[in-house]
Amino acid sequence: MEAAGLAIGIVGLAGLFTTCQSIVDKFSSYQNFDSESRALEVEFNAYKAKFERWGQTSGISNAAGSDDESSTELPGHGRRRDHDPRSTLENPQTQGALTDVLQAIIDELNSLMPKATPAHAMANQMRNKVSDSKRSRLGWAVSRKKARTENIARFQRLVDALYSLVPPAGPSGYTSFAEDDTDFVQNLRSLLQDMRKERQVMMARDVHTWLVGSGFPNERYQESTRKRLEGTCSWIFEDDTFQDWRSSDTTATGPKIMWIHGPAGFGKTILSARIVEELSRSSDKPVAHFFYSSGLEGCDDPFVAARSWISQIAARNESALNLIRQRQLLDVNPTAGQTTTMEILSQIVKLIPGCTLIADGLDECAQLSGDGASASGFLRRLLESVIDTEIHLLVVSRDELAIRLALEDGPVLQELRISPNHVRTDTVALSRDLIDQKLSNKNEAVRSEVSTMLSDQCKGQFLWLKLQADRLRRGMTEKQLQKTIETTPSGLDQTYDKIWQRMEGDEDDRDRIFRILRWTAFSRHPLTIAELAEATLIDEETGVILADDHPGDITEDFVDTEIIGLCGIFIEVTGRATEPRPAKWTVQLSHFTVRHFLLRKLTAHRHLMSTTGFGDLEAIQHAQLAKSCLHAVMTFHKTTHPDNAEFDRLDWVLPQLAKFAIQAWPEYYKSGLKKDESLAGLASTFFSTECLYWQRQSRQPSSKKELESVVFGLPPLDLAYRQGLEAVVNTLVQLGADLSTSNAEGWTPLHEAAASGALTPSLLAYYGQNIDLQNQHGATPLHAASYYGHSHVVRLLLENGAKVDIPVSNGMTSLSSASYKGHHEVVRQLLDANANVDHESLTGETPLILASKQGHHVVVQQLLDANANMDHESSDRDTALGNACLSGDIETARVLLHRGAQVRDLNLGQAIHSGVTEVFELLLDTGGFSNKDDAFMPLISACMLGSVDATALLLSRSEGVSQSPSFSDMDMEAALEEAVKSGNIELVRFLFENGFSVRRSNYPGWTLLHEAVRRGNLDMVELVLQKSFKGIRKAKTFRGSTSLHLAARGGKYHIAKLLIDYEVDVDAAGRYGSSAVWVAVKNGHLDVAKVILPLSKVSSNCQDYRGHTLLWWAQQTGNTELVQLLSQHDSTLDILQK
Repeated sequence: MEAAGLAIGIVGLAGLFTTCQSIVDKFSSYQNFDSESRALEVEFNAYKAKFERWGQTSGISNAAGSDDESSTELPGHGRRRDHDPRSTLENPQTQGALTDVLQAIIDELNSLMPKATPAHAMANQMRNKVSDSKRSRLGWAVSRKKARTENIARFQRLVDALYSLVPPAGPSGYTSFAEDDTDFVQNLRSLLQDMRKERQVMMARDVHTWLVGSGFPNERYQESTRKRLEGTCSWIFEDDTFQDWRSSDTTATGPKIMWIHGPAGFGKTILSARIVEELSRSSDKPVAHFFYSSGLEGCDDPFVAARSWISQIAARNESALNLIRQRQLLDVNPTAGQTTTMEILSQIVKLIPGCTLIADGLDECAQLSGDGASASGFLRRLLESVIDTEIHLLVVSRDELAIRLALEDGPVLQELRISPNHVRTDTVALSRDLIDQKLSNKNEAVRSEVSTMLSDQCKGQFLWLKLQADRLRRGMTEKQLQKTIETTPSGLDQTYDKIWQRMEGDEDDRDRIFRILRWTAFSRHPLTIAELAEATLIDEETGVILADDHPGDITEDFVDTEIIGLCGIFIEVTGRATEPRPAKWTVQLSHFTVRHFLLRKLTAHRHLMSTTGFGDLEAIQHAQLAKSCLHAVMTFHKTTHPDNAEFDRLDWVLPQLAKFAIQAWPEYYKSGLKKDESLAGLASTFFSTECLYWQRQSRQPSSKKELESVVFGLPPLDLAYRQGLEAVVNTLVQLGADLSTSNAEGWTPLHEAAASGALTPSLLAYYGQNIDLQNQHGATPLHAASYYGHSHVVRLLLENGAKVDIPVSNGMTSLSSASYKGHHEVVRQLLDANANVDHESLTGETPLILASKQGHHVVVQQLLDANANMDHESSDRDTALGNACLSGDIETARVLLHRGAQVRDLNLGQAIHSGVTEVFELLLDTGGFSNKDDAFMPLISACMLGSVDATALLLSRSEGVSQSPSFSDMDMEAALEEAVKSGNIELVRFLFENGFSVRRSNYPGWTLLHEAVRRGNLDMVELVLQKSFKGIRKAKTFRGSTSLHLAARGGKYHIAKLLIDYEVDVDAAGRYGSSAVWVAVKNGHLDVAKVILPLSKVSSNCQDYRGHTLLWWAQQTGNTELVQLLSQHDSTLDILQK
């Protein structure tokens, strides 16, 4: 934050307050406070009124006639009885503090303001469809609510700060802020800095939720770092190929891409973690990583790596965070789409050259090849996005053909295959460490021999080493140890088979072992020990809950003996180091190859394949888990009843698993075996109205948690539609489910079916002619289907006579929603049905404006083909072309301009603000201005943004314009001033070199030199001095301040020295007769005073208009050196005068 002393004058403050007031009003109108947030709404409105009252009582609202620049002197010392709030406003220190506070309010409320309204309202008026990302949607909603609460709390603190700075005058005329109260100003600065940091953290969390969701964290990097044996993995940093990839070769262009691959068990993930650790420590550029893990939630989607990379970079780079935030605010979806994600990644790596992106375990994705959602599809999309960047991309995986082909299709690839020779030193070290721990009772010679035997046989496989070390026992003799190692299987599968045979032979614990392994290998998220302990109580064949086998309190002994002890090397526990409660620890497979092995073994167990006769192996496992989840949920409701006092308590038979199961079972059901009749029957039983679960859901909510539940209060059929369970829906309809139900908002099964894309002719036939049912917001089934892009449902509804132009409460029609969301097939269907192409929402936005706002150029083309009014203005004066210019959407702008859209004066400025030069150039090519007068405002915009490219482009195009006057002196000065404000010295130099200058000899008021000094850029000040006429050095503001006054006030020693070198008058008097030395002394700037005093004729006994001497002011600062300096100066003056 800039020092509070950099004031902008009372007029500037008045303008800033007006802007701030507009933002407060806008924020208030955009917020849709629900019933649980009424207290928050009242609180905000109260402080909004307090903020407005401050504007009136402080006089800031009526300050438009004040001068530009505040006085260099303090209006008074201490507190004054004849003081009113306006006199406080004249204090430059107060002005600076007020500027910071008002700007902080603007930033605070803007950070939560949706930029894509009012289409956001459509999403609120639709019931949020719970799809594959229910947990993500909930996390998004909760984080937004929390963010709003925190924003409003900070708004209140900022309003209180305004009252502390300029409170209304009391009866005695005193003010509560002493103008020389530096402690208060310092505390205020600290407050604003802390609030800014809080806002950045909050924004980063919100962005992370939008990108990645709020599921379980991926801690594989941290786990791999902890597992690594000290001193291992160093070989990679000596490898020539790796060193070449890591180097920053300034002669090379384009991305540097490396692929490290090797067989399973070669320690690739541990190696990746070591690389991340070292590069994060040594690189000054962002290093982002992602570790895939089969079975971990979200890792089925290879694009999750890009989402994680973006989030990590945003958390460390403010520019990247702001870029992402702007894209987020233009997106109504709770999670960023795939296309949006890759576009953002491309923008970020261009914004920050030299980023390093690391992906480990890409081969663990469920789908390696095929469509765009596969691992190979992700790689191809990634390489396309970074083709013109300077990133370092590292992929670590097995040598899979799909990955190889995708990488070889991209830029030059550097490749390293891990061989046993690479890791020889590390396998020797690990072997010795394992044996020293396992056989600590043996002597050195035995341990050395056994360790050498193991490392010689492992052939580079670290996992094999661990498996074999686990078979060795302390009580074995030396000969037994040697025999065990000699007869050890050479491959992982053979070793797994040997362990499996032992488990199958354990008749007492075999079924429990298999249940532990099934849940650990195929659960959608890592289970806690508590969840796993309960899951293993469900008999997979009968569904009976073995409640007597529950361990009660979960201890470390239970974990070690009843979970790890039973399943051996196949699983491992995480969380021991950070979580003191064993019940909260999580279980996971020790290696992804274990999952592949278990997939075959568990499917063959109990002859599951023979009973089904077909099917995908993993689908069989998910079907089994779906059954277990349903048994868990229904068991609770068999053992409790709404009339029972125990009904609302959480001490269920399966308290942990039941909460997880109600959310998870639909996913297992949909990915499970399609023709598993027993699963279908169990699901139908669950959804029947006789199930006690639905009796619980139909009653009034008893808690806030129930009220916020994604399933609470939904009838069985609605929930089945919402969860995408089409087979269950068909069964329920056949059984005569009640289709006339609706919730409190008028949302019917027909709405839900349309929103879910599951509407069938049979369900539609039930409603007959009544297919335009509206909920309380006016939304019809056609609105729902259009909003979510279900073209087959839209077609079915239109064929059955659905009305196309029914508006919802915010005035948007089905075509408005489809256009805003970019569903071009739905748009085509609605246009074919004669939908009103120019229908206006309550804010005057047409489908074309909405489509352009989101950059859907295909939809824009469709609407133009239907003769949409391309020049229509909304109530906020938005146009389709304006939206395209503001967002830098070159494709949409090109479509509109090609069709003859009118270019307004504002559009050039909007294009410049977007930062996309191509859009700006496109407007100029189309005839953006006809004379230099039209070019002035775009020129000012370009200079404000510090864009050399836009300015150069604008000036080059304006040179060929005939019959146009040159830019006036005022125009040139305004452009130069904005360029100086931008801080881009190259732009200022460019303008000077292209004939821009400050020409007036008599220059009253704020000058270019004043602005340069105020900004504190020494090189900028010197450039202005060199290129401007000499008279500017004598220029004073309307309050009498010279450039040296400003340098003295801000303590800018080097700038003051430079001004003196350029012969600025050191004794020029300000408004109250004080020269620059007075300002330096009053503000306690010793270094500046040292520079000015030798050239000044002012003595320490000179008095200001209040009668205070310069020496008196120096004494008030408490700086003894300053007092001493003045005394020495007096002696020098006496000598000179004699």
